[in-house]
Amino acid sequence: MTAKKENTKMKRVGDFIPDHSGEELNNIENILDTEVQINGFELRTSAYEGNEHYAVMDIEGEAKAVSTGGAVVIKKLQQLEEQNAFPVLGTFVMPGRYYDLI
Repeated sequence: MTAKKENTKMKRVGDFIPDHSGEELNNIENILDTEVQINGFELRTSAYEGNEHYAVMDIEGEAKAVSTGGAVVIKKLQQLEEQNAFPVLGTFVMPGRYYDLI
């Protein structure tokens, strides 16, 4: 065990790893078939097995932040980011068993 130095402020886990546990995220189903302004997104590592990542999008309007693990949506968000397209208008749809962004 390492001895604690006097007069030294100990660093916390939160200094290195952001805590998103208190963040209020909305379900993408709440904005299906509604055109929204997407200001950008952040790709985060998922805690659930089977989903490597999920995107948290900054949406103007009713939903402040929306989370999705949908691979099609994430791929389109990444393509938009590569083209510096944000902010952009888009509509989340569910044409089958997956979410899409058009």
